[in-house]
Formats: sequence, structure tokens, C-alpha cells
Amino acid sequence: MSSRQEQRQQNSPQGSCLAEGAVKPQAKPGVPSSCPAQKEANTGKEDQTLMEQVLERQRMQAALKRVRENKGAPGIDGMTVDELPEYLKKHWLAIKEQLLAGTYKPKPVRQVEIPKATGGVRLLGIPTVVDRLIQQALLDAITREGF
Repeated sequence: MSSRQEQRQQNSPQGSCLAEGAVKPQAKPGVPSSCPAQKEANTGKEDQTLMEQVLERQRMQAALKRVRENKGAPGIDGMTVDELPEYLKKHWLAIKEQLLAGTYKPKPVRQVEIPKATGGVRLLGIPTVVDRLIQQALLDAITREGF
């Protein structure tokens, strides 16, 4: 085991959802979870999983607005933020279904070399705009709902 993994385990409480082997918690409808990431916030949305809250229409629209405002370079698929709304009109239902089922797989991250002032380069990872949209909505749900 690497020292980085050992540090993570030391910082994770025993029985935590972050323990090795429990890296990918998935909620199943009607099955209570002991993982805080899967528990519902006390916001009147007790019957919704975290992912259902992430995918609420209003939250996704706000995430789309934020991703478009941030602009950013296209990911590995070459899609720009301006092309995203049209793409979502055609593919959103399938993406949403995959996210709810826990089968969505993010695309590989495009790596770009950025020159350093001291010489050399550093790598910058650029996710696809669809993955940035999902990340933005997830961030919003976690920070606003208090997960």
C-alpha cells in the first residue's frame, strides 16, 4: 500500500464510507444507507437520494449557467460550452438515466502542458463540458444541502 493510501486510511474514521473497498457508494431506491454521502439532508427532501437532488431541473439549469459563464477549453471530445445546450437536448435523458443507475462513466480528461515561469511544464487536466456540468451540480448539492 502506498504512503498516500495509508494517509487516507489514517484520516478516515473506522467504518467510514471512505474506507478502502467502499470508494464508490451507490444508493439503491428504498434501501437505507449508512454512508453520509447517500443520506438525505433535512430539507424536506427526505425521500430523495443525493443524485436525485443533484439532477433537479433548477439545480442543473444553474450548473449549466455556471459552466457557460466559466467558459473553458473543450475536453477530449472537443465539445465547447456553446454546443452543450443543444447536445443536452438530444442526450440528457440517457445521461440522467445512467447517473441515477450508477452506470455513468466520465470521459477521459484531456491533458495539456502549461509552461512554467521557471522552465519546464505542468500538466493541466480538462474534463469534458458534460462532466463539468455534472461536477458543478454535484458541488452545488453537496455545499447547499449540507451533505
